[in-house]
Amino acid sequence: MRVRSTGTPRADAGFAGLWLSHVDLTRMDEFLDALHSHLARGAVVHGLRRARRPDPDVAGSRVDAKGTATRPRRLDNGERYEIVKNFVDEPRLRAAVGDRARRLAYDDLGRFWVATREVT
Repeated sequence: MRVRSTGTPRADAGFAGLWLSHVDLTRMDEFLDALHSHLARGAVVHGLRRARRPDPDVAGSRVDAKGTATRPRRLDNGERYEIVKNFVDEPRLRAAVGDRARRLAYDDLGRFWVATREVT
């Protein structure tokens, strides 16, 4: 994941829908720094994610020493992959975002959560 800003950030909004759970926990800072590098100060970032914890009993699921969860996926054509599938709740989101943003609003909608924040 090497995303670099091409100059002065110009975007005034960002969206990470159904994405954060697929970021390796050891690379979360890198991902958020890359996202925020494209956003102007005060830009609004929206995010949403399924609120329920992934089923830990899925055959082949595992959690590594750093806490990143993975699980197997099989495509319709039979190809198999291992994907990152972390549970991101409000405390984990707040910790990950840290001082990159202010006014983080988190709403639990039952099956999903939505969050909005302003880039600092």
